[in-house]
Parts: sequence; structure tokens; C-alpha cells
Amino acid sequence: MKLLLSLILIISSSVFANSVDIKRFTYTGQNNLEQVNLSTEVTKTIYENRTVRSTCYRTSTRRQCRRVCSSNRRCRTICRNVIVRRPYTCYRNRRVAVQVFDYENISDLTFSFDSPDTNTNFNEDFTITQRGSNFDVDVNGSGNQLIRLRKTSENITRDNDVRYVKTDFAVSFTNVALGSKVLSSGLTGVKLSSNVLTFNVGSGYNLKDFDLNLKLYRNRRFGSDILILDRDVRNVAKLNDNGFITEVTIDLNELGVNVPNNKRIIIDTKYDIDLTGALNAQELKLSASENWIFR
Repeated sequence: MKLLLSLILIISSSVFANSVDIKRFTYTGQNNLEQVNLSTEVTKTIYENRTVRSTCYRTSTRRQCRRVCSSNRRCRTICRNVIVRRPYTCYRNRRVAVQVFDYENISDLTFSFDSPDTNTNFNEDFTITQRGSNFDVDVNGSGNQLIRLRKTSENITRDNDVRYVKTDFAVSFTNVALGSKVLSSGLTGVKLSSNVLTFNVGSGYNLKDFDLNLKLYRNRRFGSDILILDRDVRNVAKLNDNGFITEVTIDLNELGVNVPNNKRIIIDTKYDIDLTGALNAQELKLSASENWIFR
């Protein structure tokens, strides 16, 4: 069993044996092209028969005695033979996994950026990490741009123990500064009076660029809450933007359902934009959700 676990660990470690190359650049909107070159070594696993140090055991017998006394203070000695396993160093022939050099991977990556609005301030930090023959592209951006990456071409050639990869990417930007600004602080200032719900979001919130969904539950102290309504409520929502915040008002009496006294309300709102293929979708604050219980 120990041999099997050791072999698994050796094989698993081979995944991390490839070398790593990391390059970074910052896109500011001043240039339309960026070239990145990376070079890493790729390893492979081979198996060899090796004599390795191990622990063996030999069995021996020794005499073990103990003195037993009864309640009348008559004592006697009882002896028996005990089998003992004693460890010693030995050597075994085993098949082990070994990491060896396979080939060098040289990548030439070209990033072509679309023609952005010259009035936009870009400050997007790109990190390209190559591990062996695989690479990843990450972005730590300004928070105002949704960044998409699309591979347009790739050419791979091999010359003995060198693998050459030439890849072209198209990078596009979508300005999401409004969504980030409006939803950065989430939903605040919630109030409920006579079944009229109000809460606050950032200034600039509107029902054209943002989805607004409401879930209404009958809240129960024991057991699961009962869903009464799950719908888009933009048609009944009213907005009041004072330049600092936007107050959103939803009259639950207009939803066409019986509103229970004890209720759970979940509000979900998000910037209405397609996030498919975006590099930095997880880094942007483009949605907000709150869960309130009223009794």
C-alpha cells in the first residue's frame, strides 16, 4: 500500500514539474498591438526499475514471563513464547516514475486591440502565464471595461525538441462604467411601509440598462418558505434619482398577488450586458442582490 501511495504522489507531482514563464503588460489605449514571447520546458514521465532503500521485518521468538499472585498470596510465574517483528534496512527492486525533459515550448502571442473611444481612460493589466505547453490570460483592470479575448489564428510547428506556437488574439472592450458605479455599493436603505418597498442604489440607475427581479415568499418560522411570485418588476418600479443615489420604489400591492404578513423578499438586479467570453467578468461588480424578511 505504501508503495502504491508513493507511486501516486510521484506521478501527481509530474503535473507541476513543467517550468513556468510569466509576462505582463498594461494596456492604456495608446497602441493597437502587443506581442508577448514565452519559453518553458515541458517534461514527461518515464518509468525505471531502481533499487530503493526500504524497511523489511524479520520474525523472532522470545520468552516472556510474568508473576501472578492469587488472593491468598500464593504466587507463581507464567511464561509463554511471544512472536516479535523486528525492522531492518533492506533494498528492493521497484518501478518508479521519473520526470525527464521532453521539449521546449516557445510561444509568440500577438494581441490586437480594437479601436477604442479616445476619450476613455484605459488602465488594464494583462498577465500571461505559460506552464509547460499551456498558457492562461488574466486581467486586473480598471473596473470600467468588460474585456473579451478571441483567438483568431494559431500555428504550431515542431523542430526536434522545440515546439513553436504562434497565436493571434483579438481583444475587444465594452464600457461598463455605469454598471460598476451604480451597483458598487449594492442595495441599501431598505424600507417597507404598507407593502410599499423602497431601497437605494447608485445614481444613474435606470430600467433600460438594468434588469430588476423580485421574489416574494410566505415566510414560515418552521419549514421552507413558500414562493408566491418570481418576476421582472420593472413595469411597476418607480425611480427617484437625486444625483447622489437612486431611490427605487415597488408597490407590492400592484403585483397581483395576496401579500402575506410574514414575507421574505429577494431583489436581484444586474447590468443588462452579455458576459459571454469575458476575461474579467468575475472581477466586475455588475450585479447586486439582497434578501430581506419582514414580519
